[in-house]
Amino acid sequence: SQMSDREIELWEEKAKTGLLRGDSALNSIWDDLRSTIYAKPSGSDIGIYNIGITTSTSTEYGGQLVIDHSKLKEMINSDPESVRKLFTDSVDGVSTALNNAINRAARSSSANPGRLVALAGSSKSDTSSSLYKQMKAIDDTLTSLQDRYDSEYQRYWSQFNAMEQYIQQMNQQASWLTQQLGG
Repeated sequence: SQMSDREIELWEEKAKTGLLRGDSALNSIWDDLRSTIYAKPSGSDIGIYNIGITTSTSTEYGGQLVIDHSKLKEMINSDPESVRKLFTDSVDGVSTALNNAINRAARSSSANPGRLVALAGSSKSDTSSSLYKQMKAIDDTLTSLQDRYDSEYQRYWSQFNAMEQYIQQMNQQASWLTQQLGG
């Protein structure tokens, strides 16, 4: 109710684009996942792009994986072992590489946390995360500003009271002078 129509419009626009759009930590994780998927594993003769899995060129679906079913079926029929190894190899497979990338992003180990855990913390009581430190700094600033406000408020209130008393004295003196001159 306190926002203007224009502020509401801008907020809705921002909400539609996504509040986390352009976030550097998420973009970094996204780039890591994307490069992991598209990297040709060292122990494989093929990459996912060789079996018909590519990225959509449509701006509407930017970044989505698209499967060419006929090419995938052809690769599975002609070289099933390479396709299996591409995904399931315990050292170089896409599954292992993706698991490693996800761990780099979200590992909850306190000794070696993932990027998101280091940013947000592993629990509500985690005081070592970047977000906790930022929120603590903001809270400290707000406390300091509130103290300044209270101090300034008290100072102005004291000045106002002193002025009120002075005006009252002046009014009394003016009344006395009027009585002396008029009477």
